[in-house]
Amino acid sequence: MQLIRPAAMTLTAATAPLSDETAWLSTRTYAIGARVSVATADWCTDYEAVQAGTNNAPATNPTYWLDLGASNRYKMLDASVSSATKDTTAVTVTVAVEQRCSHLGLFGLTGAKQVTVEQALIANGAAPWSMTRSLARSGGSASWSDWWFTQFEYVGALVLAFPRSVGNFALTVTVAGDADTMVGVGHLAIGRAVWLGETLVDAEVGITDYSRKETDEWGETQLVQRAYAKRATLRLTLPDAHADTVQAQLAAVRAVPVIWDCNGPDTAFESLRIFGIYKEFALQLGGLNQTTCTLNLEGMT
Repeated sequence: MQLIRPAAMTLTAATAPLSDETAWLSTRTYAIGARVSVATADWCTDYEAVQAGTNNAPATNPTYWLDLGASNRYKMLDASVSSATKDTTAVTVTVAVEQRCSHLGLFGLTGAKQVTVEQALIANGAAPWSMTRSLARSGGSASWSDWWFTQFEYVGALVLAFPRSVGNFALTVTVAGDADTMVGVGHLAIGRAVWLGETLVDAEVGITDYSRKETDEWGETQLVQRAYAKRATLRLTLPDAHADTVQAQLAAVRAVPVIWDCNGPDTAFESLRIFGIYKEFALQLGGLNQTTCTLNLEGMT
């Protein structure tokens, strides 16, 4: 199992539209419910008017504007998985990273069928490397009928290891689907992996669903579909000599969303790839020079 703490990165190029909303203008009068976007040098935020007015800058007037979060192009870089950067056919971004990194994580993928990654060193201009990975879900079909007539499934989360762990590089990521289909990327993160231990076979995975069933006084019922978060409860085994290191590494990322790749060398479960936080952990020391770590993980919505 690996923990990958996201590194700081700068978006340098992107194909997705900046925002679904028009840019805010100080000379325009906005009615309640109007939506605008406000861009800075390295971010863009959408707002909704909660009262009518003119020349009230959204970023500094919360009584006039409700912050809706990152605009389309930057949604894949916020802390949420369910808010996605979207574009037709493919989403392509280039980011600059200074820290040494070894892995890339993609989460909340929709409409995507393959991922292409290209890394180029900024400092010495060395020849870039690239890889293309299909997102088709492996595991086979239950029958010939399923093979011929059911729709192919594609994974929504992927963790890729770079051939080389380097710093000060540019990374171009293209998440592609069919022509003219909408492709979404919920979150993109890049970081350096830290080994925690070997995941034991009794891992439990699932989701926490925030949808609601609402019934009014006349008995009319509505189902309101909302976001959900992945969750996992698992045990790791690690050498006693590594126990203090693991405790320090986990303590350092408390309340910090990171990539958890809980797969071992022989597994590739999508359900064991989580972008989120741990709720708690416990180390049971000793026993044939082996320590057991119990870890409860909760993904970001």
